[in-house]
Amino acid sequence: MEISMLRGELKRKEFATLNYFSELSRELAEHLLDNGLEIWKDDNRYVVVKEYKNNYDFLNSAEKDQLKILALLEEIPTKYKNNLYFFLVINKLTSKNDKGVLELENDKVTLEINRLEKDAFICRKYVIKTTEDLARVPFLTENNINRKTYFNYEEMFKNELLKIEDIDLNVVRAAETYFSNKEYPNLIKVLRGRDKNENK
Repeated sequence: MEISMLRGELKRKEFATLNYFSELSRELAEHLLDNGLEIWKDDNRYVVVKEYKNNYDFLNSAEKDQLKILALLEEIPTKYKNNLYFFLVINKLTSKNDKGVLELENDKVTLEINRLEKDAFICRKYVIKTTEDLARVPFLTENNINRKTYFNYEEMFKNELLKIEDIDLNVVRAAETYFSNKEYPNLIKVLRGRDKNENK
């Protein structure tokens, strides 16, 4: 698959390329760019994209490229560390064997693809060979629903807590601990207020 198709899909999903030299150290930015690694991001995810010319290039470089992503993990904001993806785009499904003969995807390539995609140690990986492979990436196949509210379980939990009439003190403390950040001060005040009123 041509990498331009993937770029178009990422743009359609409101991803933009990273401003390498203002968001990363100069050394890392140069290292990633020199090795053909593109970094895209949206409000929730970072996506590393690399195009491989053929199966041979993929087999010889994919493992090394994962190690380069380790350095990226150290510099990206914490909220993205569990939302880092690596898209390995294989441009041509043929490669030359030792005798210089073109051959289609072989068992070695298939095994390496399976191994990479099952190993989520550094980040979640997808090998993209055809446009059909894009359908395996959940956030690329989502409908155009506002992603900020689509899976907002915290907001749902907060709203359900506020509906409970006789809320237990332990639940209030658990909620206070869970939501002890600047985003949810109102919920904590409401739950504390209810607790004080119930104990009068």
